[in-house]
Amino acid sequence: MLDVDGVLLLAAGKGERLKPITDKIPKPLIKIKGVPAIAFPLFLIYEAGFHEVIVNLHHLPHFIEKELSDFGKRKKIGFTFIREDVLLGTGGTIKKVFEEFGFRRILVMNSDIICYPDIKRFIEEGKRDFLAHLLVTQANLGGIDIDENSGTITKIYGEGKGGKFTFTGIHIVQSDILGILDDKVPLCIVKDGYIKAIEKFGKKISFSLYDDFFFDIGTFERLSDVEKSADKFDRIRRFFEKVRDFYFT
Repeated sequence: MLDVDGVLLLAAGKGERLKPITDKIPKPLIKIKGVPAIAFPLFLIYEAGFHEVIVNLHHLPHFIEKELSDFGKRKKIGFTFIREDVLLGTGGTIKKVFEEFGFRRILVMNSDIICYPDIKRFIEEGKRDFLAHLLVTQANLGGIDIDENSGTITKIYGEGKGGKFTFTGIHIVQSDILGILDDKVPLCIVKDGYIKAIEKFGKKISFSLYDDFFFDIGTFERLSDVEKSADKFDRIRRFFEKVRDFYFT
């Protein structure tokens, strides 16, 4: 068994930058080449051997509950849904999961990312004595500086504000984060958790470097980029086919 106690898939966002599509469809269910966005992280989770997933919900939650409940029956995956009447933010949801489930260490993924890292290896590389372990990539969004010698993240700027590396939205978090996060709502795990941990408390956060394709579908431009790339590059097209087979059979 891999050394995490639970898996959290973040799916509560409103998808403001994808309106008017997200007025009627939650962002995790937007289809890319016929495949719902949420299928891609679910494939990574399933391939790593996990069959129990916690999913937080807020915007149009009943659509996601129905979709995943039907999918879970086919694949024998158990879903625990957390409905947020008020958005807790990424940090707030992570805090809630630690407090309510008593976990020590959880794997967290965004539901709007498309990439193909080895999740088993990523978990194995995570340092147990560090606050968190992040999967980063050298995409053009920036946001993070790293020290490859020590294997630690030295600074987190935020997207587009500096740094050569980008946080993929895949991370392992220790329950020690509860000592960093305060009680406000909403909480951002990066701003209110990781940046605060490094700059104020001197905590260590480690990383694994991912060097293959990476997309998120947060904007129409990025959505278009991933669709064009799936048409253009064989390895991305093959990944789409693999995820499509996983999700629909």
